[in-house]
Amino acid sequence: MKVAIRVDASSQIGTGHIMRCLVLAKKLIERGHEVVLLSRPLTGNLIDYCKTQGVDVISLKTIQETFLPDAGDYRHWLGVTQEADANECLAALEAFQPDWIAMDHYALDREWQDLMRTSGTRIFTIDDLANREHKCDVLLDHNPWPDFENRYHQVVSKECTQLLGPKFGLLRPRFSELRQQPPALKNVVLAFFSGTDPSGECIKLLNASRHFDSLPFRLHVVHGLANPRRDEIASLPLPEFVTLSENLPDYEAELAACRYAFGGAGVSAIERASLGVPGTLVSVAENQRQMAEHLGASGLYRYLGVSDKTTEHDYANELKWLAEHWKTLPYRLEKSDIDGNGAQRVVEVMESLCPTEPNNQMIFRPMTTEDLPMVRGWRNDPGVREMMFTQHEISAEEHERWFAKASTDATKQFFIAHAEGTPVGMVSFTEIERQSNTAEWGFYKSPEAPSGTGFTLLFEALHLGFDKLRLEGIRSRVLCSNPKVLYLHHKLGFSKERDMQTLITAEGDKDYFAFFLSREDWNGNTAS
Repeated sequence: MKVAIRVDASSQIGTGHIMRCLVLAKKLIERGHEVVLLSRPLTGNLIDYCKTQGVDVISLKTIQETFLPDAGDYRHWLGVTQEADANECLAALEAFQPDWIAMDHYALDREWQDLMRTSGTRIFTIDDLANREHKCDVLLDHNPWPDFENRYHQVVSKECTQLLGPKFGLLRPRFSELRQQPPALKNVVLAFFSGTDPSGECIKLLNASRHFDSLPFRLHVVHGLANPRRDEIASLPLPEFVTLSENLPDYEAELAACRYAFGGAGVSAIERASLGVPGTLVSVAENQRQMAEHLGASGLYRYLGVSDKTTEHDYANELKWLAEHWKTLPYRLEKSDIDGNGAQRVVEVMESLCPTEPNNQMIFRPMTTEDLPMVRGWRNDPGVREMMFTQHEISAEEHERWFAKASTDATKQFFIAHAEGTPVGMVSFTEIERQSNTAEWGFYKSPEAPSGTGFTLLFEALHLGFDKLRLEGIRSRVLCSNPKVLYLHHKLGFSKERDMQTLITAEGDKDYFAFFLSREDWNGNTAS
């Protein structure tokens, strides 16, 4: 695939949009796709930084910037009309011919998307606001908003694939690694308020630190690559317990090792939640206020307030509270389902909607709420139900409750299989154990799927589990009364783990066999 991403960074916009688009771009490149960013050289831009990260950038025309309070209206961020921006982007992309055009910009909406769609490309939107209409094929909002499942129903069509919630968080791969192998904790409080820190939170916190002769921890403040106050910050006389950095080469490892953190409520809050770091939130932008209030009300984080209202004394009081409670603070929050693999899930959706394989190949995409009526129809077919451990007919309400819970569980992943553009089955990987990197799989095909689909579905699902999810082993349980699937497991190389077992359920005893297939055995089977 070829993917173009329209995104800006500036002292007014901040750096968060660019940083999460870089995560997406790198994951696309890692999987063999071509990527180019389109960005304007605004004050505080990160165009050169993106190039150092190995991502191509098309620099759009320089404009006269307008600096106004956002107050929920971000149109001045663009500096030109949406039509002018779209026409410039279309001209710049004429030779590239993208399959996808992605946008991460609060000043763009359906008007821009309709113009870009004239090139015949698919449209991918990254948003946080849900405050304007979008005409796109996929919409991503990875924030843990309250009731996030219903947040965009009024602004996108029913045909739009919505990737909502922190399960799709665009986090750098390092977060997944550090969740599995966390470092030893340091007696450090880490503070980072965004790459630009527009409201001067770093200075407020640093001045607050000067109220104390000592604190029971080191305070490490990272002021950011594009902070317009960097010279003022560098000139401040600071206590000996304060460390100051512009940027950290391995910020993720430092965050994973700190005892506590100060920061905004944007993507940095998702990063901290992924690692279970307790902390104090500040709403450093208007679009973060609702999120910060929601997270503060949850009891998991302390909420200091909106950045244009916070003062040096607020930070001094927070440092005093921290010092008084330092010995009793939790070292880590309860582990969340933000596993750091969101970018992988996002790219797999893009791939499934823009297949590069021949049409006769089977393609998998993550299951969404829009699939529930179709999947429930398959699941309730008598021929499918009688081969399941739970065999009653499932109601729409029961199915929705199940998926609402299961889809937020990091130990479960569900996929829809497509053959020649048509959905033909569902595959699940559940009970995912990260220590052993194994999972139990489940599956059923559409009753309307053609003969032979079952074996192809299972064979390609093993490729999905071993090659894309990088599992080391797949477990399975098959009812003794299901001879066709028992045969398929033998044909695919599974080993029967033990003699027949019995599962006692409310619907009666179910006799079954347990199977296991390792990556090593699978590789040997496919090679032979």
